[in-house]
Amino acid sequence: MENNNDMNTAELNEGDLTATAAQDATTEQTAPNEAQGMSFDPSSTDPDSLTPEMIAELPKDEFAYPGPVRDTLLEAIFSGAKTSTASLYRDFELTGESLPKVGDLNVVIDSTGNDVAILRYTAVTTTRFIDVDDQHAKDEGEGYTDASGWRQVHRQFWTSDEYLAEYGEDFTLDDDTPVVLERFELARRL
Repeated sequence: MENNNDMNTAELNEGDLTATAAQDATTEQTAPNEAQGMSFDPSSTDPDSLTPEMIAELPKDEFAYPGPVRDTLLEAIFSGAKTSTASLYRDFELTGESLPKVGDLNVVIDSTGNDVAILRYTAVTTTRFIDVDDQHAKDEGEGYTDASGWRQVHRQFWTSDEYLAEYGEDFTLDDDTPVVLERFELARRL
């Protein structure tokens, strides 16, 4: 579970979330390869034509933390069961990373740090934690039958000692917490 500015996310309302996501996307679209420091535009590149050097330039995606949960999530991606994921908006703010955009390519790494696949983002939206819907929960491919179950498990993850140690303990997850919903397709296995 994966992945940026000076806003106080606790004060964002639904309209601000949409505007912020649109602003991030607009800023990035002006020069995607330059903004990401790449020698090529990944959104217009066939993943099968990527050289090892080009793959090394792509951003890395990590699902959960290394170990059995990550391994299970990767299997769900490879089987086609997992086509979406979610990140807290604050993660992008704290790391300074840009929100992904439709067409972006990212390399997925396994629990040992090896590149195992390339994902292409097909949709990116930002919403409140309470507004994550049943379809997104099901598309995460983790066996959720509805968003209530999704919220329970993600609340546990985003308030876990491991997460708080990485992203800081000065954080409260509530219904209004901004969440980035990311849809993707498996573009290439490595």
